[in-house]
Amino acid sequence: FREGTPLQGGMPSGHTAASFCLLAIIVAITDDVLVVGLSLVLVILVAQSRVESEIHKFSEVFWGAVLGLAIGIIVLQLLYL
Repeated sequence: FREGTPLQGGMPSGHTAASFCLLAIIVAITDDVLVVGLSLVLVILVAQSRVESEIHKFSEVFWGAVLGLAIGIIVLQLLYL
């Protein structure tokens, strides 16, 4: 979208995508509710920090989260976990 880069204010938020991708993988490999809950809190903090510091707009963070979850699920499907 010619606005910055994914890791520096572009579309989508690369930090948010990476954190949500890791969340998808953590959810798939653990049954521990505490680990999943703490991971969820951390990815929400990452997303919030990107918006609050005005590095990204909410829509960029939202689509970064969607992209990250999609990539995480695709990777898990490819690995048959």
